[in-house]
Amino acid sequence: MPALRSASSTLLPSTETTANSLGQLLSGQAAGVQILSAGAAGGGSRIRIRGTSSLSLGNSPVVYVDGVKVYSDATTASATRSSRFDDINPDEIESVDILKGPAAATLYGTEAANGVINITTKKGRAGQMRWNFFGERADSKDPSAGHYRDLWISFQKNTNGTLSQCMLTQVAAGSCRIDSTFHSNVLNVDSLTPLVHGAVDKIGLQVSGGVDKVQYFVSGEYNKELGPYKMPQLEIARLEKERGGPVPYNQIHPNADARLNGRANLSTRLGSKADFNVSTGYLSRADRQPQNEDNSVGLMVDAVAGLARTDLKDSRGIPLLGYRSYPMGDIFAQEWNEYTNRFTQSLNARYYPFNWLNARGNLDPQ
Repeated sequence: MPALRSASSTLLPSTETTANSLGQLLSGQAAGVQILSAGAAGGGSRIRIRGTSSLSLGNSPVVYVDGVKVYSDATTASATRSSRFDDINPDEIESVDILKGPAAATLYGTEAANGVINITTKKGRAGQMRWNFFGERADSKDPSAGHYRDLWISFQKNTNGTLSQCMLTQVAAGSCRIDSTFHSNVLNVDSLTPLVHGAVDKIGLQVSGGVDKVQYFVSGEYNKELGPYKMPQLEIARLEKERGGPVPYNQIHPNADARLNGRANLSTRLGSKADFNVSTGYLSRADRQPQNEDNSVGLMVDAVAGLARTDLKDSRGIPLLGYRSYPMGDIFAQEWNEYTNRFTQSLNARYYPFNWLNARGNLDPQ
């Protein structure tokens, strides 16, 4: 795990971590830093340092990678989207400095009122060439799957022996009387729930080394995650019958994230009083997200706002199977795909003629 430092530059101990994104890496590791992440694979992280500072303006901190400012905001209010902040590969990071309050504003100006996250990527060191090969296989799941609280519904028995729903507001108004109750939750029913076990696969290679004058670091990593959502088999069968053909894989598994990261860093000394650094990063990413979050037609809203009953139908006569407004197959059929290909480059020069004087310049050639 990269070293984390707070505004007072206190070094936090390094430990092994299974963080799959930069947001997961920072979560719970620094005091006063809140990471709000979507539960879906590839969902963007929203970062807050010491809470929310404005009701109308942005609240994301300023983020620098090797001295170059990068976009860090992510929107997950009405739909899950990826974040450029999470494009940064945690395995390429050497250290993370988090600056808060006056310390951030003093060094970076008023735009840093929400804090600053300063990221330094790994550099080569003089000596023998070092190889680092790694792989990872992990599970992706909703920890609450199968344990969601039941939804309750109350009934009144009519004079003809049938049951009609009796809400508490109606009871308070004296218009009905509760004779029986029923409770259930589709998220806890194996044949109806969209929550399953996904998978995370990661493989990477890093090489570094150099001599006294020149050092290098080269890294490549491929990360693929299949999210914890799958269209229920009952809905797959219904759509196949309606369409007269198979349901596409992307609709059966509406959440997946595949990311290819590459980085090459070169450092060289220009005499005894100056050095020069070149950093190049590449990202290729394919992200697929379902309708979710606070979306009124999202899968979790449709599940937790249902009536528990599995005998209700929508306006077309299609069984809702316990969901609120739409069959789960119709929600999963709405695809959202995002593709990103990007190079990031930075040039850094440092000149230190005296012990008390240190000049540094950064250039972003994009």
